[in-house]
This record gives sequence, C-alpha cells and structure tokens, in this order.
Amino acid sequence: MPFTKDRRADARAFWTLLGPAILLLVTAGALIALAMLKTQYYSVKIFLLVLSACIVTFAVVMIVLWRQVTGRSAAFLKKSGVPDPGVHHNIFLYNQEKDVDVSADELTVDDVVKRMTVILTFFAKRKKLNIEAVLDTSPRSKVPAVMRPLFVWVLLYNIAGADNELQWSSFLSCGKPMADAVAAVMAGEDEDLVRRLQRGVALYTEQKKYDAFRTYMVEHRDAIGERMLQYVREHIREFD
Repeated sequence: MPFTKDRRADARAFWTLLGPAILLLVTAGALIALAMLKTQYYSVKIFLLVLSACIVTFAVVMIVLWRQVTGRSAAFLKKSGVPDPGVHHNIFLYNQEKDVDVSADELTVDDVVKRMTVILTFFAKRKKLNIEAVLDTSPRSKVPAVMRPLFVWVLLYNIAGADNELQWSSFLSCGKPMADAVAAVMAGEDEDLVRRLQRGVALYTEQKKYDAFRTYMVEHRDAIGERMLQYVREHIREFD
C-alpha cells in the first residue's frame, strides 16, 4: 500500500489493516499483566513477563515494517513518475516531480514510454515479461482494453531501442500465438505493424532469421513512438 499525500488516509488504512491485530495484542498483554499480579508463582510470573515482552516486540516490528514498505512504495512511485494511487490523477498527465497536471499537448514520447515501461514491470515474472497476461483479451484480463495497444508499441519501441539479438530472438520465439494475440489487440490501430510481425514470426519459426523485421523496426522506431503518443492524446480521458 503506497504512502499517499493524505496522511489521514494513510492512518485510516493503517488502522484498518493492522489496528485489529494490534488491539488484540494489547488486550492479550493486559490480560497477561493481570495474571502476573494474581499469580503467586515466581516461575509463572517470569513466563508471563517474557510472553508479554514478545507480544510488544511483535507489535513494534509490525509497525516498523509497515512504515518501511510504504516508504519504499512511495519512493518507487516518485522515481517512476506513476501517479500515486492514493490521489486521483491521469496516469499520463500527472507530473509527480512538479506535482502538477500537464496538458496532453505537452506530453512527449519519452513521457509515454517511461510510464508504460514502469507499468510493464508489474507483468514481469522473475524479471521476464509475461506477454500472455499483457495481451490477454479474455474477460478475465486485468488489463484495460485501451492500454493493450500501448503495451505492444512500447514493447517493440524498447526492443528496437536496445537492438539486442537475444531480445529479438526471445520475442519472435513466442511464435504464432503471440502474433495472433498482437493482431487481436492492434485490430484497427496498426495493421501494417501486425502484418510485418506475422511475417517476421513466420520467417523466424521456419529459418531462425529476423533481419528484415529487425531492420524495419529499428528504422521505424521513431514512427512507432509518434504513433504511440498520438494514440495517448486521442484517448487521454480514458486514462483518468
């Protein structure tokens, strides 16, 4: 749970999550203290005292861990530029460094790529992108439909920018199922890209060659970036 700007909201969230547990611990501690006063056996008093100390220590550790987790989440969000979920902002228009909303006309390709790259990390398993989850168009998908074309563009934009043999082969080795999923996601958005990807996947599957697809993507990387930016501006209110 990220640390938000609304400290009262943070406090409410904290007590909602950990309040009952801490209250239970305090009650248990009070009962133990009462038992210590009534018992006449020294060994029992020692045992209850140790138990009480353990309960207090556990409660303190829970509070410290919660503060650390929220602090790290806030730092991650600030570094990434992704809006704090505790405050309502458009994911692309909010500038967290300046704490202001910008206009869609002020957005750049770098702004869009930065936000989308961070979001893609949430779909990574052991640092490897789960492409099936990103391109899933079934009712069980957790990805909003408006985001899916952006995932395709930013993925290819980043791969073309790195222009790494391993990344090209890893992407194309996903085969026809991946190409078909991209075709479903990009229907009506970038048909030329879909056709080239399908040919690239087929050629890689048959001959393990990807030079033609790679060359096209690297040469048209800027155009992909501009198409992505145009799409965000056209659909900007859907990202509120």
